[in-house]
Amino acid sequence: MTALKAYTVYDGGDHSVIVFARHNVVARREGANELDCGFNELDYCKRSPEFDSYAPGPVPPLVAIEHGWWFECSCCSRKVDGDVRQAAEDEGEDADLFGAVADGRAVYCSETCRMKEFAEHQARKTAEVALIEVFESIFPGATINHVYASLDGHRLEAAPQSEAARRRSSGSAVNFTFPGGKGGARWQFGDELVSVNLDDVEGYCAWRGKPVPEAYRQPEVTP
Repeated sequence: MTALKAYTVYDGGDHSVIVFARHNVVARREGANELDCGFNELDYCKRSPEFDSYAPGPVPPLVAIEHGWWFECSCCSRKVDGDVRQAAEDEGEDADLFGAVADGRAVYCSETCRMKEFAEHQARKTAEVALIEVFESIFPGATINHVYASLDGHRLEAAPQSEAARRRSSGSAVNFTFPGGKGGARWQFGDELVSVNLDDVEGYCAWRGKPVPEAYRQPEVTP
């Protein structure tokens, strides 16, 4: 059986991928799928034997950089390539603080950026745990579907109280379902209101032991 070979597939714009396949046509098809474009829309699909030894992939980011590839820093979006130190120096920064760093598939322009993102990730995990604890104390019996902890520094960010801001769904939030509900609901940290489907208003109010607001009450039918 023919061994897997490395191909560089380029969409003609800003994106390229390294694909491992046994034949060019297969690499072109798989590359097009990964780049989300048509088979015939690609600019080229060419052999990259310098990456063959990494089959079936992926190619380590730092190895790709050594061969002329570039990435965006996962933390600050700076261009990370073989000249990242020189680019930093040209911008008046201390070149010794820069250099391509990889953590799995993530690439950073410096160890500082890697550690900054790590710290933010850890802070978000801690914040999510705190958000869950607050939510469960307010809504016992609900089932959490998704938690998003928005951070203001390293603190949970509360939802703005204006109607316009509320519609943008900013701030820390929990998506959940509740007993008797037909759909999902959303609670934002710091907000007294909960968003539910129109059909679930009565069910939610019954679950919470609250009266149904006048505007949402179903009209009584006279027999």
